[in-house]
Amino acid sequence: MFPSSKFKGISCPYFPECPRGDSCFFSHELSKSEPDDEPVVASVKKMPMRNEVLSFRQPPPAAPVVLLREAGAMASLPARMKYDAVQTLTGKNAAAPPPTNLTDRPSAAGKRPGDALLEQPPSKRPSVVPNSFAAGNKPAPFVSAAGSRVLSAATPAAIIYSPKPREMPPMPTGNFLPGKPPQLGPDLHSKIERKKRQNVVNQYFTEFSRIYAPLLADHPTLPHVHALQQEKAVMAKATIKTYINAAVSTIRNLKKRPVAVSATDVGIDGEWVAPPEIYSPEHQAKLEPLIAPESELVKHGYSLPPKEPVIVEPADQQIPQEEGEDQPAEQHKCSRCDREFTLIWPLDEHAQTACLHHWGSVRTFKRSGTKDRLYICCQEPVGHPGCSRGPHVFKEEGRDELDRRIPFTFLPDPADSPGAEKVVAIDCEMSYTTAGMELTRLTVLNYLGTPIIDELVKTTFPVLDLNTRWSGISSLDDAKYDLAGIKELMGKHLNSSTIIIGHGLENDLNAMRIYHRRIIDTAILFPHPSGLPRKYPLRVLTQQLLRRFIQQGNEGHDSVEDAKACVDIVQLRVEKGDGLYIL
Repeated sequence: MFPSSKFKGISCPYFPECPRGDSCFFSHELSKSEPDDEPVVASVKKMPMRNEVLSFRQPPPAAPVVLLREAGAMASLPARMKYDAVQTLTGKNAAAPPPTNLTDRPSAAGKRPGDALLEQPPSKRPSVVPNSFAAGNKPAPFVSAAGSRVLSAATPAAIIYSPKPREMPPMPTGNFLPGKPPQLGPDLHSKIERKKRQNVVNQYFTEFSRIYAPLLADHPTLPHVHALQQEKAVMAKATIKTYINAAVSTIRNLKKRPVAVSATDVGIDGEWVAPPEIYSPEHQAKLEPLIAPESELVKHGYSLPPKEPVIVEPADQQIPQEEGEDQPAEQHKCSRCDREFTLIWPLDEHAQTACLHHWGSVRTFKRSGTKDRLYICCQEPVGHPGCSRGPHVFKEEGRDELDRRIPFTFLPDPADSPGAEKVVAIDCEMSYTTAGMELTRLTVLNYLGTPIIDELVKTTFPVLDLNTRWSGISSLDDAKYDLAGIKELMGKHLNSSTIIIGHGLENDLNAMRIYHRRIIDTAILFPHPSGLPRKYPLRVLTQQLLRRFIQQGNEGHDSVEDAKACVDIVQLRVEKGDGLYIL
């Protein structure tokens, strides 16, 4: 058609990636000699007609320019966009109808200018965004996709490549204000009026606030969250015509729902599960006859409030001494060896091992047809010298002596603690201090057996012996509460009408310095046939009634395990009635 040297005076637009190599009609030598900072440009002289190919040559100085990569990308655009882009580059009016195709015929290299872009995977293809500027505005320079070539600011328009897609702005969320219903955010997918939906949310919030009233102190935003979740669940199942009916039905169900009895008694309508029957009024009515009468409490050594007010000593006489301060000498009887001793703090080296005693109790064993009473700690007969050493310790049991050391208090009234549990189980661990036995661990379980409090407690007076063999406590370094702090925490879960379950609770209540009358004591429910002071150990009751073994380890008692055993025994007693007894 034409001599092969006709285009040798024009540098190859595809160099150095020209597929034709040395057989290319254009010059590769001129392309090598051109400086790198001068882009190869395409001159758009006129509107290309059908079956015409864009010719590449050096542009005149005044011609608008565009990078070759952008010009090649036009081949992959729809016809309307190609036409608009070329018209904008040439400055011509776009009133004429657009051509159907700009590059019908392949170039001399065998490929259309935009084919290189089309060969890339869709995820790596740059997005094409046309840009235009109002007359009189001076646009800032544009940077190409490679980031190294800058188009002139005088260029009237350009095709910009954006390597990252635009991100959607975050959806607004409602603000949770105490006592006020949450506000719905805009929802473009909803076909129900936002005002109508907001009215439904307000009614949900009112009902959830009533249901969760006992829990608001610890979970103030729970009604807000569940009101929004409830509305979302109803809207997902309903249509435009059935939305109101579904909302009314849900509100009716929420109105029938009782007030939450614990932190686990939560959930939206359709997901909420009613608490077990043991929380029902009928079941709790069966607990009332099991509450020990006041006469039984007095027999078992419970401290009850005096009928007449007691004059409390001045506060300066009750301030406990620090561990490094000397205290006046006090005469006491050791709870371990029954010897009289004088307590002087701090203990000297001799006082730390002055007590020789048996830590185990006495039991009757049969040997060769005879019965012997032996200590379980060393298997020696009664009267044998002790097998363990430690400091002398004492335990005060009289109400007046205990109140003189640390005053007793009452649990809060039901009106001051509306979220309190109706029934709990308590077990405490105590240690010996210079003021007798003090609380060092408190465990509180709800009626389902779930722990709601399990904390170490700092003692008010210096520690003589942590009683690790029985309490399982070896250190109080991790304790977060003192006695006043743990009683304040108890006030959130217990009040004066709460039924407290336990075994031998007179010791626990004395250690906590709390007056309380609504007590179910498993030691009173199942008295020892020999009468007081004999009592069945909790270990024996659990084995006989529940067929379960507890207190089997050598690292002290587990207060959670003991409290759970008391709950299970009482529930079994309610189920079986008076037919439950010890063999």
